[in-house]
Amino acid sequence: MIAMAWKHANVYIGCDAHRPTYWPESFIKYMNSYGQDKVIFGTDFPILDFKRARDEVENLGLRPVPKEKLLRGNAMRIYGLSA
Repeated sequence: MIAMAWKHANVYIGCDAHRPTYWPESFIKYMNSYGQDKVIFGTDFPILDFKRARDEVENLGLRPVPKEKLLRGNAMRIYGLSA
């Protein structure tokens, strides 16, 4: 999935349906570096509780800018939303 998002400008990774605790280390490194513009946050609610998923994102050790992009910035940009 990382290779597809990296190769194609209009492909993004939605990281829902799996708890952040179980995201592979390679995916976390991707989000925290060159892939920070290609990932958007989701929870698959009601299967995964929003607060629990959000708390687990906080425990991933993401840098501030990539974390903001994951949780808000990328979705705003991709969908053309304004603040």
